[in-house]
Amino acid sequence: MLCALLLLLLMLLLGSLRLCWRLGLAALATGTQRLGRSRQVAQLLALLDTAVLRRTWGLLGESRTCRSLWDWLRRRRAPPWAAGGGQPGAGGAPAGSEEEMSRLLAMAEVPEEELNPFQVLGVEATASDAELKKAYRRLAVLVHPDKNHHPRAEAAFKVLRAAWDIVSSPERRKEYEMKRMAESELTKSMSEFLSRLQDDLKEAMNTMMCSKCQGKHKRFEMDRDPLSARYCAECGGLHPAEEGDFWAESSLLGLKITYFAMMDGKIYDITAGASCHSGVPSLSPALLEAPCTVGEGMVGLSIY
Repeated sequence: MLCALLLLLLMLLLGSLRLCWRLGLAALATGTQRLGRSRQVAQLLALLDTAVLRRTWGLLGESRTCRSLWDWLRRRRAPPWAAGGGQPGAGGAPAGSEEEMSRLLAMAEVPEEELNPFQVLGVEATASDAELKKAYRRLAVLVHPDKNHHPRAEAAFKVLRAAWDIVSSPERRKEYEMKRMAESELTKSMSEFLSRLQDDLKEAMNTMMCSKCQGKHKRFEMDRDPLSARYCAECGGLHPAEEGDFWAESSLLGLKITYFAMMDGKIYDITAGASCHSGVPSLSPALLEAPCTVGEGMVGLSIY
C-alpha cells in the first residue's frame, strides 16, 4: 500500500512537471512572437521541442511502473463486483461465484415451500449429512454478502439459507421428503391413468359394433397411402382408394382373404368385422370394376 501511494505521488509530480513544461513552452512561444524571434530564441525552442524529449515522455508513460499504477487506479475506482470483466459477482470473489450467483438468483422467486433444497445445494437427494454440509459451506463462501459484493448477494444467500434450514433439520427434512414422495406418487398415478385412458380411447376409436353378432370387432390402421392403397391382381398395380371404399385382397394362393376399408382418410384392416356379414365372403378379391362401399357391403357394421 505504501509503495502504491509513493508511485501515485511520483506520477502526480511527473504530470505536474509535464504540464508546467507545456505551459512554459507556450508562454515562451507567445513572448517570442511579441518581441521578435531571434536566432538564439529559435534554437532554444527547437531544442526544447526535440523528438528526444517527446520520446522520453512517451517511454515514461509506457513503462511497467506507470502501467501498473494506472491499472491499480482503475481497479480502485471501479465497483467491487465489476473488476472481473464488468460482470456482477466476479470482482473480489472466489472463482465460480458468478455462475453460482446466477443459479441461485434464478430460484429467488420460488416460494420457500416449493424450493428443492437438494437442487439449491447442487447435490443428489441421497446425499449424506457430511456432503450437504460441505456443499453449503462451499456455496456460502461464494455468495455470502460479506464475501461477495454483488448487489443481489443477499437474495442469493437467502435462497441458500432456506435450503440449508430444510436439510439441516431432521423434522423439516422428513416433512419435505414425505411431501415430495406424495407428489411423486400422485404424478405417477396421474401418468398411469392418462396412459390407460389414451389406450382405452384408442381402442374405442378402433372398435366397430356389429349388429349381426351383437359383438365388437377391431379395426387395424394400415400404413398405406390412400393414393396407392388398392392392389389389383389383374394388372399387378396399385390404385387409389376413396372414402368409404371396401375391398378384399387374397394371399397365400387365395387361402387367406383380407378385407380393407378407407375411413376418415385412412386405410384399415376390417377383416374381423367383415367376416360376420353375409355377402362379404363372396366379394371378389382385388377387383376394382365394381367397388363396394362400406355402407353397401357392411350393413349393420358401424364404428363404435
